[in-house]
Amino acid sequence: MIIGPMQRSASPLPAVSQPAGAPEYGARLLAGMIIPAQNTIAEADAHRLLPAGVSVLTARVPLRIDSPEDLRATNEEAVAAARLLASARPATIAFHCTAA
Repeated sequence: MIIGPMQRSASPLPAVSQPAGAPEYGARLLAGMIIPAQNTIAEADAHRLLPAGVSVLTARVPLRIDSPEDLRATNEEAVAAARLLASARPATIAFHCTAA
């Protein structure tokens, strides 16, 4: 499920100073990713595979799959996580929830 692209506020956030010579965090793209709390691979893989200048912020949600109510609760958690990630103003937010 893709939740972005995100709307940007008219008032920008204050600039964060970078150490001299440091690469700019998310200079090419800043993305948000929501993953199940028990997923131990997706976040590390994303950080390892992304090209220079592309950064990902991650939020975790509990994944409950025993009933339709559990799935609805997971969906509500994902929406809440997307709202939290949106405060960092990523270009897009993805819900990375796949089966192996």
